[in-house]
Amino acid sequence: MDGNSLTLEEDGKVYINMTHEQTSLLGSTKEREVVTALELTSPTGFRVRVFDGTWTVTPEATRSE
Repeated sequence: MDGNSLTLEEDGKVYINMTHEQTSLLGSTKEREVVTALELTSPTGFRVRVFDGTWTVTPEATRSE
């Protein structure tokens, strides 16, 4: 993966793959929970809120596909 992907699983889990540079903007090197909303925007500009709540940020996590 190139660090720019979003995967929506059938069980409701959302996986966001980000580069080191992108995660460094989060300002933490420790795992933590954050409160946020996730919105997706189509190429035509239609926006839908997919998620509103807490999620866990795990910097430097590596997972083989």
